[in-house]
Amino acid sequence: MKILKDTPCIFIRLIDYKNNDFAKEHYNVFMKNKKVWLLKMGKTVKEEFIKTVIEKKGVLITKSTARNGNQFYICKIEKINELEDYIYPDYYKELFKEMSIDKDSIKSCGYWFKITDMKKVEHSLIDKFETISTHRSLLECGTKFNQVSQMHVVPNTDIQL
Repeated sequence: MKILKDTPCIFIRLIDYKNNDFAKEHYNVFMKNKKVWLLKMGKTVKEEFIKTVIEKKGVLITKSTARNGNQFYICKIEKINELEDYIYPDYYKELFKEMSIDKDSIKSCGYWFKITDMKKVEHSLIDKFETISTHRSLLECGTKFNQVSQMHVVPNTDIQL
């Protein structure tokens, strides 16, 4: 996977559901199936920006919680909210049951990102991304500012994974 300098990307801080490591659970499903769907509920990312990221071959960057080691992942997004069978971690079923979401309304409970490549990355690589608005390091912002759930970011150099 190659990400060119100044390519628009999205960082999303993931919140664990109960005792599940949200990021790691998605990574495990990806490793088994070579794809995984990630559901972003709550504060949404603008759909226009997501489509721009996909079109320009940007990436989705996610991070596990501090409790789970602050592990960053870089994900290639193929599409969003398409009608097809979603492959996701098993704990989603419990979440949907708890929220009274049936199979027919799954698509409408947030943005679904189809991830077709997902890599664990070191903090030194994340330091090569900066926020579009402030030009501060994603590593600094992504680990220190817990109240920020998402950021628009760009790499400050070409990156080859």
